[in-house]
Amino acid sequence: MWPSTTLLGIFIQNTAPMCWIFLALLVRQQFLNESSYHAVLQPVIRDLRYLEETGMTVLRNVGIQSFKGKLVSLSADNLSAHAIGGFQQHFHAGRV
Repeated sequence: MWPSTTLLGIFIQNTAPMCWIFLALLVRQQFLNESSYHAVLQPVIRDLRYLEETGMTVLRNVGIQSFKGKLVSLSADNLSAHAIGGFQQHFHAGRV
């Protein structure tokens, strides 16, 4: 029997479990109207760069271990995803 894989062909046992997926930022639209995506995302991007370049050191039972991280996915609704990507933000219902 073939092992279970995802669409990318990665073995499921090698993927991150849901317990390792965290919410990094949740912002109300009203705050974005008063500010900008740049101002809101700047602290998160700064922290992600630090985690990617420097990482963090953790004291464990087996000794000191260093970990680095990286943002691999962004989840957003259509309007927010288009705003972050700099695309058109006007959606119309009906036929195209």
